[in-house]
Amino acid sequence: MTLLFPRRITRFLLSLIYAAFFAWATWMSAFVFEFNDEDRLYQVLFCLAFAAHGCWLGARHARYVFRRESVHLDASGITLWHNDVRQWHALCLPWADVLDVWTDNIRLYRAEARLCLVWRDGKRVENVALRLPPGLYRLSNGKRCRNQAAAALLAQLIARHLPPPLAQPPVFTDVSGSWLFSDIDGVFYGIAAIPLAILTLMSLGLLVGLLFYAKTLDDVTTMLLLGSLFSLITLISLRAMSNGFRRWRDGCNGRIFLRLDRDGVHYWRYGMARYTPAMIPWAAINDVAADCWRQPKRGWLCTVNISWRPHANAVYLRHLRYNTTRSRDNREQTRDIAARIRANSPNHGQYDHLPRTYLDDVSGYTSFNPDNPP
Repeated sequence: MTLLFPRRITRFLLSLIYAAFFAWATWMSAFVFEFNDEDRLYQVLFCLAFAAHGCWLGARHARYVFRRESVHLDASGITLWHNDVRQWHALCLPWADVLDVWTDNIRLYRAEARLCLVWRDGKRVENVALRLPPGLYRLSNGKRCRNQAAAALLAQLIARHLPPPLAQPPVFTDVSGSWLFSDIDGVFYGIAAIPLAILTLMSLGLLVGLLFYAKTLDDVTTMLLLGSLFSLITLISLRAMSNGFRRWRDGCNGRIFLRLDRDGVHYWRYGMARYTPAMIPWAAINDVAADCWRQPKRGWLCTVNISWRPHANAVYLRHLRYNTTRSRDNREQTRDIAARIRANSPNHGQYDHLPRTYLDDVSGYTSFNPDNPP
């Protein structure tokens, strides 16, 4: 069975426009604009570097335009041809190396489904979260389905080739605790981008107005360059505003939390679907540690690191880094959370012989909900 992804034509066209614009700027800087030799050299090298970057992006996205992204399943294993694999060739995974599969729903700049795969690479364990953005996905039999249905179908077909997961024996402890965290930086960037976007739009409108009064080719070219730069700043500002508003809506209203109860460790953080906290049972936890780093001029960065066995017959560990940073010094609270989890983990250190795979953070976030296995 083969699942074909929608073509990413928009990214390909944008990279071509990006490369063409800076190639044109390189030519104008070299032969049209009046610079002295030293300034001309710096200007040409500057524009040439961006043009080369645009060509590299265009070549990268062209691979998935002329040959669509796909997941192919056959008797030998899984063949991944996808941008998230970040290779210039297809990734082939034999069934004997595939360890686990599950699906996840992500809410970052938009809602999307993800197919999460874990496989053995020699002595290491690797994982990837294939993004399935909204759209229609075509199967090899001609049928079409939405992204969430496509991810669920792939997970179901892959799970047939894996040993059925065994549930962890329930362990209940008499512990309780709840902590709320906020992601202030995302909101700050979003709010700070509002006046920047307004000023940039005003400047862009002024440039468009002055363009009609330009008398020479140099005036037109200069205004086009400035207008392109202001347009780029506007797009970046709007992107930051969108993400900041989402963080304010989904994160800073007090729903970023870490909670301990008799069943295990419950957590929710920005990027996960609404009202769907994940839970790690007490019996599955192998180790936990509190890490704190000193940041220049920004206080302390604190995280709680948890490694756990996803099911009773799993041959690997999942490692999660949960950010507990606040606007104030949060080292003592982070160490207290780690100590409480460690004190209530009956199997602490018993799975140290198993390799572990590190789950990505928000930008490539994957989560596990043991109450909803694939």
